[in-house]
Amino acid sequence: MYSDFFSSGDAFYAQLTTLFGIAAGILLWYSLYQRWRIWKTFLSFALFPLLLWIVFGTLDITITTRCAYLDPSCEGNLASRWFFGQFAFFGGALASLAWISLWAGIMAAFIKYKKPFVVLVVLYSLAIGHLLGFSTWLEQLKALADIRHIFYPYAPLPSVVLGTALAILQTMLFKPRMRKSKRQR
Repeated sequence: MYSDFFSSGDAFYAQLTTLFGIAAGILLWYSLYQRWRIWKTFLSFALFPLLLWIVFGTLDITITTRCAYLDPSCEGNLASRWFFGQFAFFGGALASLAWISLWAGIMAAFIKYKKPFVVLVVLYSLAIGHLLGFSTWLEQLKALADIRHIFYPYAPLPSVVLGTALAILQTMLFKPRMRKSKRQR
């Protein structure tokens, strides 16, 4: 557990590299969504959960990099742990790029097939999962982290349940509309 976010020395530079990996992933998928003409449709119903995922995902992997670039066992996600084990200093950046690509690709398919509810569930679940993951690193958020440990070894369960509940709530309050792109009109 830490009482601050950024480290110093090589760990700090590994964290900065991770931030660049996140930025690269966001820019890559922004440009692909623009090319496929689904960006405006995506934002029309998913802006808020997208921002939550970006904020909490960035906080989680950046603070995780502080420890995991030297000791991959610090990372609970086995795939991300593999990236840290193989690429050490660049592990956080490459794991971020891979995970952003995986989830952005899955969401692009659901946007194309006009399934906004599924996209909302994915985004909210990712955001909550990263909030809970981030909370395990900071002393100030320890009480929140304890929620995750109640469900061990089913740690993703609270994220999916709460993500689904938030998607239902958003759908009830604001009916998601799939805007048609100019090409579809």
